[in-house]
Amino acid sequence: QKSAQIDLGGFAQIDEYGDGGNLYNGGALCNAPINYYLCNSAAQIIYTAEDLAEAFDGKVNPKITKLSYKLFNEMGFDAYPRSIKVYAQLSDASAFGKDEEGNWIYFDFSDNDLKLSFEDEGDYVEGYYMANEFVIDLSNAPIALEEGKSLILTIVADGENATGSGSDLPFFCDNSRGRRVFAYGNDRVPFGDFKDSEDFPKANATLSSDPNINLPVTLIDYTYEEVQDYFLTGAFNNWGRDGNENIKFEANEDGDLAASVDLPAGENNGENGFKIITVGDDGKLVWYGGQDDNQVGYFEIGEDLLNVGLSLFPGDDYANMIVVEAGKYDLILKEATVRAPSGAPAKSPASRLQLTVKKAETITAVTDINVENIASVKYVNLAGQVSATPFDGVNIQVTTMKDGSMKAVKVIR
Repeated sequence: QKSAQIDLGGFAQIDEYGDGGNLYNGGALCNAPINYYLCNSAAQIIYTAEDLAEAFDGKVNPKITKLSYKLFNEMGFDAYPRSIKVYAQLSDASAFGKDEEGNWIYFDFSDNDLKLSFEDEGDYVEGYYMANEFVIDLSNAPIALEEGKSLILTIVADGENATGSGSDLPFFCDNSRGRRVFAYGNDRVPFGDFKDSEDFPKANATLSSDPNINLPVTLIDYTYEEVQDYFLTGAFNNWGRDGNENIKFEANEDGDLAASVDLPAGENNGENGFKIITVGDDGKLVWYGGQDDNQVGYFEIGEDLLNVGLSLFPGDDYANMIVVEAGKYDLILKEATVRAPSGAPAKSPASRLQLTVKKAETITAVTDINVENIASVKYVNLAGQVSATPFDGVNIQVTTMKDGSMKAVKVIR
């Protein structure tokens, strides 16, 4: 696993009051994630898919392990301990909504969304007139993210001591990300009681809620796994030597890794073989081959083994593969160990691969079309590129007739 951070609002640049950030102002409720002026507070915060996009840039399985916030101790002379509960949800929403009566509404949540409960000392005696940090450690309860989804956090804080003013311990906020927080605060009614009342989920209920305030400056720590790349190499490209490039397996429309190649017929000496390779964490090539059950020095793929999931293993003890009949083949690769939900394999290299070798489908003429009536034929690949000749892999063959009508079929080269 590797680790990285997402800095929303310039967390790293804030060292003191006004240095690189802004403070909430305009009311006693304008503090998130914690309001130390009121004994009972809560904040529902939206981190959009755009905010979290860095976690999916060439990475898989990102999980948040820590959330850090900065506040300025302007007049906090005491300890303000709080019992904290953190709820997390993934959502398609990127903003708060309203009900039919025009009331701003909280996102609903349940006990199943609870990620963490802990006691925070809230002791800022030593941090007077300095930028301080409030940290939520999720290392034992990480939040798994999903690409394209927003993260909705609900942070509930209950305590007995409170500051003398709403501006004594204000949090820094990110003014470029407005209307991201609903903040709740009340000295008598905990947020849990409010949620159980008939007023919830109205954020502008008679109890104390401030809808649509700015996102608090947040530093997000997360872990991730890198995408593992696999390549096809063999006699057909001189094993990637002399300027020849190995063929990279790319995700197809089914989410599997696929490669297409013309393979020469195998011979008994195995000189027309091929293998799968990848690069290990140590930078060295890892070679995947088949089990030489026939004890002839190669792994033969004939009619009986086409369209069958074949097990490949890493190491020099496993044989090159050959095909009995020369031709165009589609190779589908899957990791036999754990895979990411997105379908992308995760680093490090798998302890076993599953390879399916298929004869490539040949392009046939479109049925029920008189060739004399065809005006043009073009091919479109999955990336939207257009060509007069088919691309390798999946194509949409678009035939335009002289009368202006069009016909389309899927073909695989």
